[in-house]
Parts: sequence; C-alpha cells; structure tokens
Amino acid sequence: MMLALQSLGLLPLVVGLALFRWRRCRGRSALDSLVDAAVLLVGGIWLLANGLSLFGALQPGPLRVVWAIAGVIAAFALWRWRRVDGQIPGPIDRVEKLLGIAIAALLLVTLVRAVVAPPNTVDALNYHLPRQVMWLQQGGLDPYETVNDRENMMPPLAEIVGLQFLALTGDDYWANLPQWFAYAGLALALALLARRLGASRQAALGAALLGLLVPMAYHEASNAKNDLFATFWLVILAVRLVPWREATFKPSRADAAGIAVAAALACLTKSTALVYAPLLGLVALWPWLRRSNGMARARTLLLALLVWLTLVAPFHLRNQAWYGSPLGQHQGKDGGAQTNEAMGPRLLVSNILRHATLHLLGPMPDWNEAWVNVVKKAHDGMGADLNDPRVTLWILKFSPDYSPAAEMVAGAPAHFILGVPLLLAIAGGMIGGGNGSRARWLAIFVLLGALAFCAIVKWQLWAARLQLPLFSLGAVAVVVAVDGWPARARRLGALLGIALALLAWWPGADTEERPLWTKPSLWNFSRDANFYRVFPILEAREASLVELVQRSGVHSLYLHNLHDISYPVTRRLRKQVAGLRFSGAPAGYLFESPPEGVLMLSLGAPLALYMEFAGRSDWRLVGRGVGAGLYLPEQRVRELGMWHELPAYAGWVRHVGLPTFDLPLSNGQSVIVRDFPTGEGSLAYEARGRQLTLKAGVLRLDRASRELLTLFVKVGGVVIAGVDLAPTENEQMFEVVVPGRVGPHVIEISGGQRAAGKLRFTQMQIVDENPGRE
Repeated sequence: MMLALQSLGLLPLVVGLALFRWRRCRGRSALDSLVDAAVLLVGGIWLLANGLSLFGALQPGPLRVVWAIAGVIAAFALWRWRRVDGQIPGPIDRVEKLLGIAIAALLLVTLVRAVVAPPNTVDALNYHLPRQVMWLQQGGLDPYETVNDRENMMPPLAEIVGLQFLALTGDDYWANLPQWFAYAGLALALALLARRLGASRQAALGAALLGLLVPMAYHEASNAKNDLFATFWLVILAVRLVPWREATFKPSRADAAGIAVAAALACLTKSTALVYAPLLGLVALWPWLRRSNGMARARTLLLALLVWLTLVAPFHLRNQAWYGSPLGQHQGKDGGAQTNEAMGPRLLVSNILRHATLHLLGPMPDWNEAWVNVVKKAHDGMGADLNDPRVTLWILKFSPDYSPAAEMVAGAPAHFILGVPLLLAIAGGMIGGGNGSRARWLAIFVLLGALAFCAIVKWQLWAARLQLPLFSLGAVAVVVAVDGWPARARRLGALLGIALALLAWWPGADTEERPLWTKPSLWNFSRDANFYRVFPILEAREASLVELVQRSGVHSLYLHNLHDISYPVTRRLRKQVAGLRFSGAPAGYLFESPPEGVLMLSLGAPLALYMEFAGRSDWRLVGRGVGAGLYLPEQRVRELGMWHELPAYAGWVRHVGLPTFDLPLSNGQSVIVRDFPTGEGSLAYEARGRQLTLKAGVLRLDRASRELLTLFVKVGGVVIAGVDLAPTENEQMFEVVVPGRVGPHVIEISGGQRAAGKLRFTQMQIVDENPGRE
C-alpha cells in the first residue's frame, strides 16, 4: 500500500515527459523541449491549484483524480509519439565526457540525499511545509489565521508543486524533490543559455558544472525551500530574452507571453525575483526598446504585462484582501522588515561590504579576522553603524563565520573572487571579441543586480542563498567570455576556474543537516529521527506533545508557532490523532467555533500561565518538557486532572538575566537550562489575583566550594524569601509562595556576585497551587 501511494508521485513526471515529447514533435531541440515542458507543467500546476481552490477542492481526492486522468492521457500520448526524429549529437570528446561525468556525479549525490533525508531545514519546517498541510485541509489557498504570517504572504509556487506530491502520496517522501528537479533543470538551462550566447559545447557543459558547484545551489538541491526553484525560472527568463537582442528579431505574441510566464513563475516562487526579474528584462531588452517603434513596443509590452498580471494576480489579490497589501505585511518590530528602511551612499557601501563578506570568508582564520576588521574599520571611517537596524534584518549582529557545510550560511568564495573581476572586465568592454560582447549584457545585469539587492534587501547572515541567481547567471557570462580566448588561455582559465570551484565546494560537500558519509550520517538514524537533526532536543518534546493532545481529547487544535519548527509535530499529530483538525479561518471569515486547544511552540521561550485567545481569557497552560505547551480552557484542565503538569520553564511572559543554554548530555541528546551569569534575574508574570508558587530546580557549578549560596526572592522590591543552596552535585529544589495580587508583577531573584556564573536552573515555574480559589 505504501509503495503504491508513493508511486502516485510519478504521475506529474509522466505528464511532464509527455509535454517534452510533444515539444520535440514540434521540432524543438532537446534542451528547448525540456525547458518548455518544465514551464508548461509548473504553469499548469499553478492554474490547477487556483482552479480547485475556488471550489474548496484542493484536497487529496480531487487531485488524485485529476492527475490520474492526466497521467492516462499522457501515457497514451507517449505511446503515439514514441518515435520522434531528432538531431543526433556529434562526437563527444574526452573533455565533454569528463564534464558530463562531474555533472552526473553532483546530480546523483544530491538525488540520494534528497530521497533519503526528510525535509529538515529550519525554514521548511517552520512555514514551507506547514502551509501545505493547511491548504490541503481547508481545500484552498486562502489565507488562514496564524501568528506565523510567512505561511500566508510568502510566494507559494514551490510549495504548491510540493503539495501535489504530498496530496498524491499522503506523505513527505517527495518533499525535497522539487528543488532537486530545479537543480537538474538549472544545469540544462545554464547550458542552453551559454549555447544561445554562442558558447561551444564544452563551454556550455562548463557553465552547467560551475552553476552546480555554487555551494548555495548544491545545498538547496536536497532541501524543501525555494531559492533554487526561483533561480531556475530566472535563468529560463534569461534564455528567452536572448533572441530579443538580435537586430533582426521581431517578437511575436508567443515570444512576449513566453518572457512574461517565466518572470511570473519566478515572482510566484520568491519575492527576491521582484528585484531581479525587472532589471534582467530591462538590461536584456534595451537594444530592442531602442530600435522598435513606439506603437509596436507598447503593444508587445502591454501583452507581456497582462500575461504576467494574470498569473500573479490570484496570489497578490489574496494578500491584498488579508493584509491590505499585495506583498503582505512583514513585521517591522525589531527590524523584521525585509527591505531597507533607509538608503544612502554610506548605507549602500555598508551593505555591499557586509554582503561581500559572506563570500570572502574561508578556511584561514587569520584572513577571516583581517577582513572582518577591514569591514569594521571602514564603518568607523564612514561614521556608519555596523549593525544599523535600518539596513540589518531583525536583531542580527554582524558576526559572519566560515561554515561551508551549513546550507543556510554557506558562501561561494571561489565564484566571488574569480567572478567579480572578470564580470567587471566584461561589463567594461575590457574582454572584447564576439563572445565577450555577447555576454556583456549578462555581466552588466549581474553587477547591477548585486547593487540593487544591497540597496533593497537588508543584510542578513543567510543572504548568500538569496543571491544564487546572480552567481548562476554570472557563471554563464564568465564562461561565455572565456570561451572566446585563445586556446591555451581558454584551457588554463577553465582548469583554474573549475579547480578552485571544486576546492571551495569540497568542505561543504557533506552538509551538516543531511550528511551522507560524515558520522553520524543519515544512515545512522531513522527517517523520523532525522527530522530533528538540527534540534535533537525537540524529538522528545514532540512525542510528549502528541501524547498530551491525545490525553486532552481535543479534536480541533490551533498551532501557535512563530520562530519554532512546527511541521514534525504536525506530521505526528496527523498520523497519531484520528480526526484532528488544525484550526485556521479562510480570509473574510471568523472562526465558526473556537478551537478546543492551542498548542504553543516557542523554542525555549517562557510560556505564560494563562493566555487570551478567540475571545476568552481562561486558557490555562499544561504540558511537559521545555518551550512548548498546550493551552486548554481552565475548566477542562481541572476535569482532566492536569493542573500541576507544566513545562520546565512556564508561568511568566518575560525574563531578564536568565538566558537559555543548550546543555549536551552523554547520550547525545541535550536539555535546555537557564544560566545565571550576573547573579541577578527577574521574571515578569500575570498574577490574576491568586496566590502563586515559584518552583525552581537549580544546579551549582562550583561543587568543590564549602560555602552556602543564598538567593533572595523579591516581589515589588520586598524580600519575601531567602533560599540557601549547598555545594552539591545534585539538583536542589525550592519553592516560594507569592502572595495573591492582581495585574502584571515581577519576581526578582538575587544572589549577587557570589552567585554570578555559578548556577544553572533546570526548571522554574510560577504555578497556581489552588485551582478552585479565586
């Protein structure tokens, strides 16, 4: 049964293969036919999802019926088109064979990783996959109530493609494969673009190989994100723009629609395409804009714009209706807005230097430290803030690190160091000849695109992956230009470029999240366990939460998740709690009835004892573990006998001086404790007019000491208790009763300098001991 369900994931591929054969029958080349098939298939998926969404039918049943019918038709078409005359490629030389083998090896390694590993990238688990679950549950793409607005407002195309496989197979075994198909497609598109620009077959294969060796592309090939997907569409857009630059080219309506569709698919995949696509179009179309007459130009551009708007409109209209903005509403609090909030020469230089740093760090600590110091001194010289919140995302600080195996922050040092000087030379006309001039517009776009990115997008540690389209298209521009050099210089340049790219790629060849040969590898754990490779502490937490939901008997659950990862527990709940629905209201509607429970995920952050939700304020926390809990109506908590079950750190909403610390254990797992670095801390809580109790467990780190440490507990500045802690290896528990009061209050815990850095709290709860007392 399991194998039969998974085989349903082949249906879209059968349809795609039929589209490929159809294009071949129409006389298109193999590469062109593959690109056309990809555009038609994914464009069709977008139209299908939006069409079914109108009727609330975007669910596994209808999708399986549609794909089964499409699969039968495609199989019949393949049988009819089984004989297609095509061009026979010329003899393949030794260099082409070596390049082909290298490309095949990269595709094979990433395919194995994509198939064997579960989707375990933080962003994928935070919102890419949860939104697919909600869309299938509600039968449509309408926004729904969630604190994590990324699930609603981010461009949805990559996830809608992934949703097809989730609906068809019933599980996420195919979740990483859309990005892998984009990786394989990127190799084809880069080779096609190079050929369109006049490069030889060897150079086209070299461009494909260099594109696959960009670390960000390699890492993305086996995860469930969307950067690689967006890059693929932007390269296709570049391919379709090449003919427009020819003096004899007269665009047809199909040509105008073709560039509009490619641009739309890119913009529907990732918001950064809104930065790149218009600029790419302007640079590529400039010769045509100058030579065409006004009326013809206006008609062509208007048609392209209408096609683009028609495709992107459903997504942006949903955002407009829900958020009042077609792009959604990015939180500006703490610098959460994605785009720069100010810009000027100093701020632009700051972003250029800091973004360049992501690609200039390497395995040489002295060099890394020297370059970071250069960046800091440059900021001091300009009088600029290194962490200016107007051009820095969220609350991040400029502290880049060389981490080639970490997919979210890996840079591309070889491509950057070699590529930037060559791109400048190509753009400036210093590398001339036919090939250099044909690649010049592409080099100009890459350089302008980098400037536009720095001018529009805030600096962030994980920005390298957002720049993947620039590196992919830049690789083509460089390869095409080098292909025009004299034979000896061309061979030397190609050898140097590929060798350095391989050297830069190798340290990250086995990723931290999904290692194939570095111990402990994917093969050492079950697939379910590998979901938690990034945060292993969460595996036990998720099991506890599922058991808690089962005991509570709830049938509708709201999942409150902002920066935590919610997909693994969602997946477990779908499998283990029969009939459970995740609460979320379609746009324009209120909840028909409030959910029966609220599951709060917060990665070690404190949880309030009570919360207000869906018009009622008596939601009471229950749970175990750290950083997550279940809120149920207070009366229900009493009925279930769960009153004294609380997470290890719970009952307050804010804290000072008690930072979390992930403490490794001998069994390979870890626990979250709270440090006491200054010897002073405080907890802000809502008293609610009841007598409460502070319960705490603490470990002393100076176990060899002979003196007692005394902690003083204060409320409102008044000492209400003193707690003596002996120098022992054992956990010490204490309780302090907090008098009944109403409103927000603060509990202060003070040990002075004698306690600074010597204590770790293993639990700390503010709990109501008397559930019936008002």
